[in-house]
Amino acid sequence: KGSVNFEEEPVIVLAVTGVNRLRPEDTTSSSITINIRDLNDAPTGIGAPSRVSLPELTQDLVLGRVIAIDQDKSDLYTWVLSDSRFEVVNDVLRMTKGSTVDFESEPSIALVVRGMDSRGQFEVERTITLTVTDQDDEPTGINLSSFGTLQEGETGKSVGEVSVMDPDRGEAYSFSVND
Repeated sequence: KGSVNFEEEPVIVLAVTGVNRLRPEDTTSSSITINIRDLNDAPTGIGAPSRVSLPELTQDLVLGRVIAIDQDKSDLYTWVLSDSRFEVVNDVLRMTKGSTVDFESEPSIALVVRGMDSRGQFEVERTITLTVTDQDDEPTGINLSSFGTLQEGETGKSVGEVSVMDPDRGEAYSFSVND
């Protein structure tokens, strides 16, 4: 009674003994070998971190390993991700070449990782939460606006507004003018 599992026991050897009911000393024995046929087992999950922190503006970052939890140890998986900035290569989750993430526009990313076994029979899926950490972004320029003109001899009059264009909100700048 019970079930068999190829991964646990690929071959079962049974010892069978026959005993004559009328003459118990009259016996015969033999062994029977049963080869278990392997079936494609469904994966039970994905081994990967559930949360990953990554600094913004970093390129070519490795985020961790991604493996299918599958009794079929030799089964290979094809991985599809919900965001093209990421890929799985040789079971390693990483950012695609040249891709970056930006805290100011997207502080958190829900990355869906989906794996399909090599026989195309089973699929497994997991969502990994990527938390983007803020880094000091470089200012992108100086904005000059509302400029007027001065009359000869005028002093202390405002001639315009100057501001720094910086993705990081709330940073303070001081200005100097070289005349």
